[in-house]
Amino acid sequence: MKTLKTTIIIILTLSISNAAYCQQKEHPVTTIDAATLRHHPEAAKGDNVKIIDTNLNKYVGTWVWKQGNKSLTLKLFKQMTHIGKNNYIELLSGSYLYIDGRNETVSSPNDGLYASIGDSSDILDIVVSMKSHKHNVALLASYLTVNSIKLQVNKNKFEFKNDQKFELSPVILTKQ
Repeated sequence: MKTLKTTIIIILTLSISNAAYCQQKEHPVTTIDAATLRHHPEAAKGDNVKIIDTNLNKYVGTWVWKQGNKSLTLKLFKQMTHIGKNNYIELLSGSYLYIDGRNETVSSPNDGLYASIGDSSDILDIVVSMKSHKHNVALLASYLTVNSIKLQVNKNKFEFKNDQKFELSPVILTKQ
């Protein structure tokens, strides 16, 4: 019985000291706005950095373009993305639905739509990975008003071989 009590005391002591040690090892998270980071990149050095981007807020939501029997719907939401060690960056993710007459192209769970602020806060760089169609598309979304963005292919950013197969004239999407 005495051995059992001693064992329990030792286990409790080790658990408490381990918990105290772990608390001492925790590092505070440094939160940096992406706008500040553009002017002071040194601010993101180190571990436990979380980069937020308040400029993304205006793009969050459902955006729709319709013309005749064609339509394009983008759904965008903010997401924290792990970028190494304990560092994270806030990006936009989402899904798309393109209808051309009776043909529908829908983003699948394997596809990806990721976006971040481009050269200015009114430009959004979007990469759509359409794995089901074996190609990727680089797009630009220009913020026009609270309820409208202009979407077009980013011809200066053909990072993937098959980008050039995708054609999209500039279109205006409205927020739903």
